[in-house]
Amino acid sequence: LQSKAFADDARYDKNVNLFSSSGELLQVQYARNAGLRGAPILCSQSAENDIILCLPTPAAVQALQDRRSVEKVAKIGDGLWSAFSGLAGDGRALTRAARQFCLDYSSKFGSNPSVRSVARHIGEVQHESTLTGGKRPFGVQVVLIGEDEPDGKLTIYNSDPSGEISNWKALAIGQNSVQHMKLLESEWRPSLNRKEVTNLLIRAARIRAEDTGEEGEDRDGTKEVVSDVQGDASSETVKVDLYRFAADKRSRRKTMTYYKSPDEMEALIKE
Repeated sequence: LQSKAFADDARYDKNVNLFSSSGELLQVQYARNAGLRGAPILCSQSAENDIILCLPTPAAVQALQDRRSVEKVAKIGDGLWSAFSGLAGDGRALTRAARQFCLDYSSKFGSNPSVRSVARHIGEVQHESTLTGGKRPFGVQVVLIGEDEPDGKLTIYNSDPSGEISNWKALAIGQNSVQHMKLLESEWRPSLNRKEVTNLLIRAARIRAEDTGEEGEDRDGTKEVVSDVQGDASSETVKVDLYRFAADKRSRRKTMTYYKSPDEMEALIKE
């Protein structure tokens, strides 16, 4: 029965705008799978109205790779940033689209767009690619961070390959995001301060699928253990890059600061 279902679905995955018999756009689902295979990204609001973003990376990769060659968090406008998980080329294309939208908005209205406006535009770009023959969906999950209306607080938006956008207080995308989200859902609270949020994100980032016994489902419906290319989840083999997004209460200026470790972040903030 599983092989028959796979054969039936295979007839519908050639065109991006053709629904399967089960009511799915299979190319969109494949694009979601590409986003789930990307590097993990975890982020959360804190009680201080900061947003902490955590990017776990294998220690071996950090030792061999020139980190300056990898733009994991991109500034797309004044007080607006984006990060993505999935196909790098697709992510860069959406980053360019977001930057162009911010430039057009500023020149037309003389002010900066809200993160909600940028998220809606990126969602429209992603959705448009699912409607037109000869195109394919963008194989990325996008995280957008910036000031929202009307309260002016920093917040987190997510846009997926279908064009759906959503607002989050804590979010994980990319590899093992299901397991990461389970921990965030069980332990995240609005009262968590910056240090507590950082520690929670790091703990979540070091969870592997094997540690939880979780299984994923392959295209043919068979169960398959989701492997983690990050290697061992111990602190010795998984390093984290930390980014702190904050808004100055007086000037309302938004800043992004990169830290190599939680201790460095706390020490520099105290200074």
